[in-house]
Amino acid sequence: MKRSQFCNKLLTSGIACGCTLGLTGGSTLASALSGHSVQGAGQNETPCNEKMDFTQKWVKRFFEIVDHKLDKKTRTELMQANGEACAKGAYGEITTGNQPATIDEIDKTIAKWQQALGKENIYRADNIVYFNYAGNPKGLKISDGYCLCPMIENGPAQLSPTYCQCSVGYVRYMFEKLITFKPVRVELLESLRAGGKACRFRVMI
Repeated sequence: MKRSQFCNKLLTSGIACGCTLGLTGGSTLASALSGHSVQGAGQNETPCNEKMDFTQKWVKRFFEIVDHKLDKKTRTELMQANGEACAKGAYGEITTGNQPATIDEIDKTIAKWQQALGKENIYRADNIVYFNYAGNPKGLKISDGYCLCPMIENGPAQLSPTYCQCSVGYVRYMFEKLITFKPVRVELLESLRAGGKACRFRVMI
């Protein structure tokens, strides 16, 4: 999906592009395309496609600086903590008092997830679960070159590997909240924006 098509799709469905980027307000582009004013739109607000271009350039530049200024341990912990916070926003706080899931319970949950994700995208081998990002509910797919992070879903083509440590924190929290009910360790095997062809994780349960 081209950037212009993506913006048009969001606007015609009544979703302000600012929501995708975690921003507020409407867009003068929405007004121009729809012929109607968008509630909350500022007369001089930057159009959606320009915001997306700026965001992608900013992210790429910022993580080049992060890599230069921070040691690997610090930047890894920082991004994983951010991923955990993102997952917490999506799934809520981890409920205290839950008993750790048994292997049978974990397998039952994995079987349910396989129905939606496919058996190749989540499966257990001994004490390791292999998990792959596949696509999002809007239909964008990793296999088509789309990152599942809305901020950089269609670019830049390649980022610092530091950025993708955010997904490590996200996947770890997601497993602990929804599958294992106990701490897990997550290793990033491959990521799209770090030059890979997929986003693959190894989860030690």
